[in-house]
Amino acid sequence: TTHFQGQITAKGAGSGSGGSVETSSVEALSVSGLVDTSAPSGLSGQWLLDPYNLCIEYDGFPGNGGTGACSQPATSSCNDCDTSLNCTLAVSSINNSSSDVVISILSDLYVNAAISMTGGYSLTFDNCSGGFPNAFIAENITTSGGAISFNSNVWVFVSENVTISTLGSGSPGANITA
Repeated sequence: TTHFQGQITAKGAGSGSGGSVETSSVEALSVSGLVDTSAPSGLSGQWLLDPYNLCIEYDGFPGNGGTGACSQPATSSCNDCDTSLNCTLAVSSINNSSSDVVISILSDLYVNAAISMTGGYSLTFDNCSGGFPNAFIAENITTSGGAISFNSNVWVFVSENVTISTLGSGSPGANITA
């Protein structure tokens, strides 16, 4: 079990690029901390999260310091994402971090809270198992110019009236790939 509630900084200096941060767990992962891999003159670094299953939730859910249960869209079972596993990522951790974010899942991902990234950082959903994980998107995903990618055999299910956008705050658009 991994619980991350602090702050990790791996910033680039001068013209250097930002560093790499990995937050992983074989079973349960709960994240409500912040990561900064920014670089003032170089490329930003990357924050990799690689749990088995993950629910991206609003702050206050289990594992994020709250007492509620992991909520799932009506179309999913989220069997492995419950209070006993605390497999939650507080959406504020993504929204307030200064880093490109890669979420590499083994089984299922549930986006149950609106992701709104600023600073031009990218968001990638990847598969680290060689299988066919599912990504259930029940809330909007927005970046301010950073790419949004669904890679490597990730099956993506998007709820009705959900927007996935790279425009945010009037920034120029970027790539959305699936």
